[in-house]
Amino acid sequence: MDTAGARRSHKRGLDFVGAFFHSRGIARQLHLPYFKLMVGILSSGWKNTRHMAYMANAFHEFRLAAEEGDEKRGVLPVGQVMGLIGDSPSVAELMDRMIGEARDVVKKLSATVV
Repeated sequence: MDTAGARRSHKRGLDFVGAFFHSRGIARQLHLPYFKLMVGILSSGWKNTRHMAYMANAFHEFRLAAEEGDEKRGVLPVGQVMGLIGDSPSVAELMDRMIGEARDVVKKLSATVV
């Protein structure tokens, strides 16, 4: 998604200082001592350290948008699946499809259980 937050993040490039602080939150979520996480990342080499720094910053921006609803500072990720979307059903149509698919799965599973 091309948003102001995504453009700003891309323009800023790699922010190691931000990654340092954002990775602390990741360590908390993983229930890992921060020192252990940092030593593991740093000892894995420069390439992995750089990738992990990008990831720490991205997680922070995803959290801002997804959990806090801050679309101005955060980024809502969209993946390659966007190219697979062929229609835009109404909510009612989507719910009908999902219910129909769920019923089909229940029938299929019921047939396999003796």
